[in-house]
Amino acid sequence: MSDRVLITTDDLEQAVRVNASLEQAGFDTAMVSSLDDVRQAVRSKEQGAASREPDAIVLTGGLHESTAQRLLTAAREHAVSTLGLVETTDEDPDQIGRELGLTDWLVKPADPAEVTATVRRLIERRRLQQRTGILGESAAIQEVLVKM
Repeated sequence: MSDRVLITTDDLEQAVRVNASLEQAGFDTAMVSSLDDVRQAVRSKEQGAASREPDAIVLTGGLHESTAQRLLTAAREHAVSTLGLVETTDEDPDQIGRELGLTDWLVKPADPAEVTATVRRLIERRRLQQRTGILGESAAIQEVLVKM
């Protein structure tokens, strides 16, 4: 069974390119247009719905919106990795990524192949965290997980 990735359509052009790259790499993808669509997909995990919960969510834009913050909170509650695509106009992408609580982030326009590789790494890292019980997103924890 392939890994499932949700892609928000806040930046439709970026979302379409990322979706195509992820599909070509064998991921099961879904493009979602609203917070409610994403929330429903994340909640399916606890409701036992027929559709599978996502293994990762790619936020293509609107990172400063309150809806994105609520989505990120829901993703953390359900142990779903998040990748945010940060605007080039943002002064400090690293600080923004940390403040928003993203699992990882890339600056737009992001190369779809790099997005795909990052999503794959995030999913593998989350699975390793679940197997080992080593949790956290700090640089030190991530270094330990990479060396395992």
